[in-house]
Amino acid sequence: MSLLVQCPTCGHTATFQRAPVQRCPQCESAYSEAIGVAAENALRHDLAPKPALLLIGQGICAFAGCLFLVFIPLAALNIGSYSIGNRPVTGAAFLRVGGPAFGLVGGWFAAIALGLWRDKPWSRPLMLAYWPVSTAVGIALVWNDPDLVMNFASACIFGAISMSIAGWYLYHKDSVVAYFDACARERKAAAGAPPPVSTPNGAEGA
Repeated sequence: MSLLVQCPTCGHTATFQRAPVQRCPQCESAYSEAIGVAAENALRHDLAPKPALLLIGQGICAFAGCLFLVFIPLAALNIGSYSIGNRPVTGAAFLRVGGPAFGLVGGWFAAIALGLWRDKPWSRPLMLAYWPVSTAVGIALVWNDPDLVMNFASACIFGAISMSIAGWYLYHKDSVVAYFDACARERKAAAGAPPPVSTPNGAEGA
């Protein structure tokens, strides 16, 4: 990546490909701290692009969120066929049972997609929290099922395994940690605050 920075003193536009971005190469005037920090964070962000799996997840969440949310008005209009426990029901009857779950999951997917698209920090805990939330929703939907105990146990085991894998990927995989750290530095620079320092395990320190 090449970054163009215009000197406020002499007007010269310089090209930088890596940090540091401190002085104009034409007149040797020091750039302001805001310019230097913003430029360096932009360069770092390019060196830590959004990982491919997050890009794929962003697209899947956007599609799934739209699908779940569009399903609700379709059911309200009784467009399509619906069943509960293999028993055919009307769209309105289905919504009374599954509507809140569909709305919650659809909204959750849509929020994750939006957060990833806009590089928001809250997208990471939102992705991690999806697993306990979806597990709770799944258990609620089969609460009256004769096999509730077996379904409860299998849902909890699957949710715990999935959440563990997601937690490792989101908070310990180097490329993902670097991406979210770069996003954090960019936001700090835009707000005029000093960029955070990353510790070896990916946490942010002062």
